[in-house]
Amino acid sequence: ALGLNENLLNLLKQTPTLVGTSDTIGMSALHWAAWRSTTKTVSTLLAKGADIDCIQKGKFVPSWGEKQRILNTLVGKTAIHFAVEAGNQEVVRLLLERKARMDILEPIE
Repeated sequence: ALGLNENLLNLLKQTPTLVGTSDTIGMSALHWAAWRSTTKTVSTLLAKGADIDCIQKGKFVPSWGEKQRILNTLVGKTAIHFAVEAGNQEVVRLLLERKARMDILEPIE
């Protein structure tokens, strides 16, 4: 079975534009990888052109209730914010080495 990184590489080979897209809550693949993955996955995404300082842009959905409260804690952050919050020290180190900006944070509207 292929690992996450190999599956990611295959997916990006088939559809390279996915590296710059976001999901329904505004999270990019790099945001998810910084929060829940490894330096290998983050490195792969960066090598494929992921924007290291891409800002998570959440979408307000009034009917979400508790889910919306959780989403609001995510809005306006970059990959390095997610890595710090997850305690993912190796990814934080990698993002800093790649010159990720720590001063970007958009307020929740």
